[in-house]
Amino acid sequence: MENTDILKNDPGSLRYRRESSTLVVLGTGVMVFGIWSIIKLLGTFAFRIPLFTASEEEDLGSVGMLFAVIIAVILVSVDVLLRIFVGIRARREGEGKKAGKAYLVFLVLMIIVSVISVAVEIDAVLSAERDFFDSYANLIMELTSLVVSFEVFMAAIYVRRFRAKAEEGSK
Repeated sequence: MENTDILKNDPGSLRYRRESSTLVVLGTGVMVFGIWSIIKLLGTFAFRIPLFTASEEEDLGSVGMLFAVIIAVILVSVDVLLRIFVGIRARREGEGKKAGKAYLVFLVLMIIVSVISVAVEIDAVLSAERDFFDSYANLIMELTSLVVSFEVFMAAIYVRRFRAKAEEGSK
């Protein structure tokens, strides 16, 4: 693809530039959601917000609780690393650099996990398991994360198709 292809003002080129810009902005957003996961976990520990009900804590015991906390930290760490990887790659793709396909696979996995998380949060809101504010705040964050991830995926697909078509046309 020649650099002049994206400078045209036809609808396809305009949309390409808009979607490329979307990838850069939302790639940053994906990374911010990773940072939010860290802040949320640290806040849970710092303010001693219980992760489990009293009966669940009794069932797990002290060793089980320690194991559960370690698993939570590992899961959040993996989530953060994936979000940073996907965010950096989305930004690279939006800037016109090579990004590879792996980030799209991880992005699809993130979308699937996000859909499951939204379903769990909706269930928590409807069953009033947690504090009203916490339930709705978590639901809004999960929905926003899902929308951002989906938008990144759609923008990446469009940018890739446009580039492939432009490269095909220049041959």
